[in-house]
Amino acid sequence: MRWIIRAHYSRAVRKCVWRGRCGAIHIHTASTNIYAIGLHAAHGDGLPETLRDVAVLAKGRPWGARLLILGDWNVDLLPSHSADPFAGHPGRGDRHAFERRWLEALASALRLEVTVPARCIDSPGGKWAEDCLGTPVTRVPQGQAPGLPSLLDYALSSPALIHDLWSSWAAAPGDHAMIVAELTAEWEPRKWAKTCWACKDEEGCKSWLAKHADRTPTDMTSFQLLMLTAQNNWSDNRTCKQRSKARLPP
Repeated sequence: MRWIIRAHYSRAVRKCVWRGRCGAIHIHTASTNIYAIGLHAAHGDGLPETLRDVAVLAKGRPWGARLLILGDWNVDLLPSHSADPFAGHPGRGDRHAFERRWLEALASALRLEVTVPARCIDSPGGKWAEDCLGTPVTRVPQGQAPGLPSLLDYALSSPALIHDLWSSWAAAPGDHAMIVAELTAEWEPRKWAKTCWACKDEEGCKSWLAKHADRTPTDMTSFQLLMLTAQNNWSDNRTCKQRSKARLPP
């Protein structure tokens, strides 16, 4: 595998990391902060190792970078897709069922969205041409090879990062389609998370807690909800610099 970057953006590349069958690249400019991971996942028993490598690379992404993971996952999502043209085949839903659960677990742990190609701008031709119309097929068996078309190429990404994802067979020399992701690459700087709670009005907070004392929670969940409500209602959201400036006399 290798990354091909347009020369105009080569100076925006901050780092490139490889792990197993995956590679990651960080692109950072004044308006863009994206950490992209490309992969060609292993088959069968080797798939968990590839997913583990993806997770390690994703966890090591630069602070504040939005994440895009794209490539050949070797996990067929077509049997679970509403437009599957082969849904009537016996045992169709069992194909890659365990693998789809692993993929869903990875997306959930990293808080990512799974996006499949929404459209295909051309047809792979051959005996699968009609079956692939209107479906997000990205791989077709070649020649007399057994099997059915499948959906193996798609993206996992940070929420609202992908504007459009589509596929094309015109530039595909093999049995996989080319997929293209159009991104909304605007960078929103991430705010520092507060580690201490600052109360904006101690007397007001005490009065609020006293007013709600007659509804003292009897379980941990209710107690946490009460404390979170008090914290949110009386939190001083100013920065340390703003609070310091307010304390100083003119």
